[in-house]
Amino acid sequence: MGLLLTQLHLNPIEAESADDLNLVYQGCLSEQFIGQQLYYLNEAYRNPELYYWAREKKAASAEVDYVITDTKGNIIPVEVKSGKTGSLRSLQTLVGEKGLTRAVRFNSAPPSVFHEKRMTPKGEVDYTLFSFPHYLVQEVKRLIV
Repeated sequence: MGLLLTQLHLNPIEAESADDLNLVYQGCLSEQFIGQQLYYLNEAYRNPELYYWAREKKAASAEVDYVITDTKGNIIPVEVKSGKTGSLRSLQTLVGEKGLTRAVRFNSAPPSVFHEKRMTPKGEVDYTLFSFPHYLVQEVKRLIV
């Protein structure tokens, strides 16, 4: 976090005193924090790893912040949003294209679980969205079972 603050020329004291850290530098700090925590989420005997998903198509590009696996090896997309709301188009695209059944969003809202069912050009997308505040990142694999 300190290196990111330095690279962005942000004063750590000012960032710490911000009303909502999620909104500092357009949520960049929130995304960095979640990424650092997810990087070391696996068992201690495994090498740290961190993945994301990107699709580059003309007029249809999409990107999901992080992709993790649960204890059974199932793929779980993770989106980090600043504030309490935000679009999940890329996450829904990945869920629909790969037929995933669960997804995670980190934001500043209280924990919640939603069952999403939407129609897309490729058919119906049906999945469970777990929404967690940032402080629960280290418990994510336990909470999405």
